[in-house]
Amino acid sequence: MEKLSQCAAAVFDMDGTLVDSSAEIVKCLAKSYRDAGVEVPAESLTPELVGPPIREIISNITSTLPDEKAAEVIAHFRSNYDDSPDDISTLYDGIPELLAFLAESKIPLYIATNKPMRPSLRIVRTLGLDCFRDIYTVDKFPERIGKAQMLAKIAEAEHTSPENLAMIGDSPDDIKSARAVGAAAFGALWGYGDGAQVAALSDASFESPSKLLEYFKQKSL
Repeated sequence: MEKLSQCAAAVFDMDGTLVDSSAEIVKCLAKSYRDAGVEVPAESLTPELVGPPIREIISNITSTLPDEKAAEVIAHFRSNYDDSPDDISTLYDGIPELLAFLAESKIPLYIATNKPMRPSLRIVRTLGLDCFRDIYTVDKFPERIGKAQMLAKIAEAEHTSPENLAMIGDSPDDIKSARAVGAAAFGALWGYGDGAQVAALSDASFESPSKLLEYFKQKSL
């Protein structure tokens, strides 16, 4: 991306990019295992788990758990997390300023997340993220979709090609998905993903939202 004006839309991952939800997710995971009657060592529940879809997280924590019991844990998690009355998730430092600059620059903003729609909307409303044109989740459409498909659909909504989008995310999957459709891939090294892998795959990577803001400001000159 030579100029910010060439960007048809900026697409942000949620967990680990916009929002530090690790403490909230770990809290709800611990409660969900308790609700299902499954004992899990406290040291198994760490922020590093956050990022993949919940089924993958459960498998990573308790790989030998029978499918039926794993489904019970997931069901409890959906209830505990989707309707959490005391969510302790926070925006990363610098995110409000980054989003404000892009909005002022007339860049359409989107979210692409592996979360379902219900908790995504709750978090967006709770944290006041009203600058986004739309939210793309795994369950936005009748068939579940991944990040590459989300980017393709966002490009279609903006009447442009995916090559004109910028994807900002903290996981290798975010970056690979951007690469798969030809979008610019920017690594959020402040998140949960493997920083070295994300940096290696990205067009550019940044240690903080403020560094990404500096980059976009330079591209707007």
